[in-house]
Amino acid sequence: EEAGALLEHERVGFGAGRRVVIGEGMAEAIRSLRYTCWGMAVLSNHVHVCLRQHRDDYREIWGRLARGAREACCGAGLVGAEHPLWADRPYSVYLYSPDDIWRTVKYIEENPGKEGLPRQGYGWVAPYDGWPEPRRGKPARGVGRG
Repeated sequence: EEAGALLEHERVGFGAGRRVVIGEGMAEAIRSLRYTCWGMAVLSNHVHVCLRQHRDDYREIWGRLARGAREACCGAGLVGAEHPLWADRPYSVYLYSPDDIWRTVKYIEENPGKEGLPRQGYGWVAPYDGWPEPRRGKPARGVGRG
């Protein structure tokens, strides 16, 4: 309650409708930027995403995904044009092996159930295909938002 008084914008939860719009906004960003996404879950107040290693830095990737989701929510009238939608604290984990990726994708797929949400499926999320060990020590990235 006390922290809420310090916030510049009202806190918004991700109800069912907002989760759909957030997923669509991120999907558009992922498609247009040609990222390979192996897992995604939009939860009640954060998102989990597992992407293949990419030319872009994780902060740039998250910025683009977050912007896509925010713009979609603004366009749908779910938040005002000035609302940032996200806190400024992306969380990223390097995934160093196919086992790490399999474990992370499974975690992402099962995570909605932990919040009592239905299992999520996105037609644009690519099934993980056992992508080989990252070349030259470059890991895959699991990007989450808390």
